[in-house]
Amino acid sequence: IRRPPRSTQGVSSAASDVYKRQLIMFLFGTILWTPLIIYPPMMQKLQGYPEDVTGLFLALRGLGTLCGSTLLVFINKKVDPRLILSLGFLLQGIAGMYMANFDINLSAFELAWTNTLAGFGVGFVWVPLTLITFSTLENKYLNEGNAFWHLIRNIGSSISISITIALISAAFVTGLAISKEASEWGKQNDKKRK
Repeated sequence: IRRPPRSTQGVSSAASDVYKRQLIMFLFGTILWTPLIIYPPMMQKLQGYPEDVTGLFLALRGLGTLCGSTLLVFINKKVDPRLILSLGFLLQGIAGMYMANFDINLSAFELAWTNTLAGFGVGFVWVPLTLITFSTLENKYLNEGNAFWHLIRNIGSSISISITIALISAAFVTGLAISKEASEWGKQNDKKRK
């Protein structure tokens, strides 16, 4: 078996790296916006928060992103970007695990710290992912690369948002069916008693 020439090996390796980076961006896109879809209806409809307070809780995510990105200015040159990227996904995963266990008895503090931690994770993912993705791209391809990079993120976000809305709708319909069934059962029992 003959090895391909060196230049071909470099191209296939670079192409493989680009696909890996695009996959990571797609996955990042899938987890980026889901909490921002779930929070406002939950806070306003179920817990009775006004819109301005809901907006402040959402702003905490932005504050976390700002703090994470700002911190990276100081540690970016000293720490491997892959480590920072992994830490960012880990922080988002921890926040997501806590968010998955939210119920109606949720405190304002739980909403605030999980949203801030998720935002901090976004800051830790965005900067190193950008650096890693564009580090090997020639300057003449930066515009096209940037457009494609954001397209991949938007596709991931669109799929995630669609799945989230479908799951919320299915849960709502199931809840309505259960409450209707319970109501009919109660009416039948009332008739039997009379």
